[in-house]
Amino acid sequence: MNKKNIEKEAPKYTSRLIVRLTPQLHKEIAEYAALCGLTTSAYARKRLEGKYPKQRLTDKEMEALNSLSDARGDIQKLFGFLKGRPLTERENILRSEIFMKRWRTSAEVILNRMIEIEKWISFVMLAFILLIASFNVVSTMSMLIIEKRGAMGVMRALGARPSAIGNIFFWQGLMISLVGGVAGLVLGSAATLAQQWGGFIKLGGDHSRMSISVYPVRLEPLDLLAVMAIVAAIGVAVALIARALSRRPAPEEV
Repeated sequence: MNKKNIEKEAPKYTSRLIVRLTPQLHKEIAEYAALCGLTTSAYARKRLEGKYPKQRLTDKEMEALNSLSDARGDIQKLFGFLKGRPLTERENILRSEIFMKRWRTSAEVILNRMIEIEKWISFVMLAFILLIASFNVVSTMSMLIIEKRGAMGVMRALGARPSAIGNIFFWQGLMISLVGGVAGLVLGSAATLAQQWGGFIKLGGDHSRMSISVYPVRLEPLDLLAVMAIVAAIGVAVALIARALSRRPAPEEV
């Protein structure tokens, strides 16, 4: 039988299965289905079939994949262009200044896109690490508030308002976050400038065949402003959490 005449009919899903879920579990399944670009029913059906739907790529990941695809396509075109040609002709083509300028221009576009994507991915990852580290500040402020419960009671007995007591921990939490953030910015800027001017970190490989032998870095003012904005936002969030914790009554006061 000819395979072209065989028509594969799509399965018809006519039967229904009603499952009772908690609101939280239903919400999680809906979120996973959205990440995979599926409806909740389609996602649940695939999981019941023993399949694991893959999440859709983000815009940055798609851009990185397209850049890799473009680079691979250019390399394949160059390989096809040189394939079958004598060695002397290959050498003459690769030594051509016009050919190398065109190749360098097209390669620089791809490399710049890859560097830009790598930069933003690193920025998001470091911001996430900074967010995780802020929980240490929150836990430290929580322990401090627990230790100062007695002093807070004395201040309230003397007429201090809860808002005034909360502002003390607000500014303390904000100062801890900002001082740590500024110290990190200063040290990071110093290390970046040292690498930019001194070139202490070297690239691997044969340096005689490279145009540069050190890891290239450059300190950008916009990057500093972006990092400062994230540090300030996390610092304010930590300070607000500390103030909210200080307003909570002690267990013996409930």
